[in-house]
Amino acid sequence: MTGKKGWSAHKQTGCHADGVDYKLFHSKSVITIGLMRILHNTVISYADGQTLMSLYKYMSIWCKNLELDNYAKGLLELHFQLAILPSHLRVSLIQNRSVNSRGQPNTNIPVDLCLEHENRRFKEQAKTYRGEFTQKAIDKISKASNVTRTMVKQLKVSTNLHQREVGVHTQKDPNDDIVHLVQNLHSEDLLEYRGSRSFGKVFVSPSIFQANSNKLCSWMSGHIKSFRTRHFYRYVNTLGK
Repeated sequence: MTGKKGWSAHKQTGCHADGVDYKLFHSKSVITIGLMRILHNTVISYADGQTLMSLYKYMSIWCKNLELDNYAKGLLELHFQLAILPSHLRVSLIQNRSVNSRGQPNTNIPVDLCLEHENRRFKEQAKTYRGEFTQKAIDKISKASNVTRTMVKQLKVSTNLHQREVGVHTQKDPNDDIVHLVQNLHSEDLLEYRGSRSFGKVFVSPSIFQANSNKLCSWMSGHIKSFRTRHFYRYVNTLGK
């Protein structure tokens, strides 16, 4: 993900006098982002919507600092929805963040990824169809897709054929990558404070850990006022009354 200007390039004017070790800070930021990614994948696989919502609060601050304005705004709007929705819709929004299409514990995937898989299977079936695409034809293809997928799966099992499905994303375990990253950073002496050190362009400002609360609150309140003017949210407010 990149912002309006790619990774935010924060100037290090006078970095040798401000006492900030930008190399150390950059290393810690990379590791933190990697760990957030691992936690994000884990809570989705466990279908832990409540923890995911808490993680999104923290990620919204990072996105704002990285100038990923659309992501930051989207996460802020998500929590705005949690604040105003009636209880039954709030629970649905928290819990329905993933899909378990394998029927096994701790194997949930994001909803949008599940939709990608289903769209791919539908398109494969649609390629073999000749005729006009009406709603009846679409329903017919959708039903046939599930039957065909089941038959192919049974055939692979009976013939002991194991072949990776083309177009299906697989989640790779990033834990080894993080361990390898930490080992390399440690070997280069980038995980210890060594005084003021510059590092070209730092994609995260040290101020992320010393956020200007007034500026952040102003940004949040401005968008929340914008959210409140939307017709959908004005209608939702009447549901709880």
